[in-house]
Amino acid sequence: MKYKILYLEDLKAESMVSDFRDRDIELDVNHVDSYEDAMKTLSKPGYDAYLMDYRLSQGGGYLDAPAFAAFLRTENKKGVSLQTPIFMITNEKGLHILRKDNENKQDLFDMTLLKDDYRNHKDWIINSMVAYIEAYRNITFCKFAVEKVLKLSKSEIKEYIDSRLLKELNQAKMDKDIYRYLKLIAQYLLGSPCVLVNTQDVAARLGVDIDKSVEEFNVFLKELDDCRYRGVLGEVADRWWHPRVMNKWNEISPDQPLRMTEARQRVEILNKEYKTSLKSAEPIKECESTCYWTTCVALKRPLDPAEGFVCNYRYKMPWEENEYISLVGALEYPDFQKLLSESDKREIRSYGKGK
Repeated sequence: MKYKILYLEDLKAESMVSDFRDRDIELDVNHVDSYEDAMKTLSKPGYDAYLMDYRLSQGGGYLDAPAFAAFLRTENKKGVSLQTPIFMITNEKGLHILRKDNENKQDLFDMTLLKDDYRNHKDWIINSMVAYIEAYRNITFCKFAVEKVLKLSKSEIKEYIDSRLLKELNQAKMDKDIYRYLKLIAQYLLGSPCVLVNTQDVAARLGVDIDKSVEEFNVFLKELDDCRYRGVLGEVADRWWHPRVMNKWNEISPDQPLRMTEARQRVEILNKEYKTSLKSAEPIKECESTCYWTTCVALKRPLDPAEGFVCNYRYKMPWEENEYISLVGALEYPDFQKLLSESDKREIRSYGKGK
């Protein structure tokens, strides 16, 4: 088979083994009864990745994935060449949002998965594991050369990538720490809006309503093909280089600043240039501006940041942009309010009472 993944689990996993086999991946399930057994198993060569259940307690003992991952990461620090991604799978919902949380236990893993998510999105999850395996190989083959890893020219590296991030990547290169190197890319380039944005944000910044322009928008994206991110993890991270998108806009509308142009005008310019029939996005209820630049995290609809509330998932690096929620989004999905400042919470609650 093309890949071999070691899976530490204390329950039966026949269905997962079958799922992976269908993708030409051998999932080697090991039921470990002690820490010593686990260490012996983890020390065996020949695996392309490790998958670990968070809690292993079926046999009456108590073992957890962070302890095993810490062993593997520690061995790497000692000079052992660990060019292998580590994934954790769990039933505990508080542990699965890796990019939004930087707790020490999670920081040992390349990706943390929720078992319910695996059942519902198995194809994407398996694809993501393969993407990480290939990313580790790619970084090794490229010898950590950032322009090759990100598929950018040297001039674009200097223009697009913040010097502080480059410094961190270079340190990981000096340490030969692929895990850290890839983590920086996954979390601080692919994990939130910055010089790279997702497809929803591309649509928002161009004023397009994706839901009303599904087929047309997919055709239009071919015009932006050279703006697509093609670096490591690009197979599962649908991202676009914003500077390249801006260059496209400036070529067709040099006298019309995108950021200050309303959605209707943006779409009219695109339709005229590319002979498309895209539909412009209407503002979210209680919003007025159509000078969109982001997407409401709750409603997944275009939003002008000036009419949104900042979601504080974690500390943002200087090159990262904030993520926002609209007033209606915060009222309809109150769980997001825990990410807001106290003053924003009061404003939203006050509005809710007034209704």
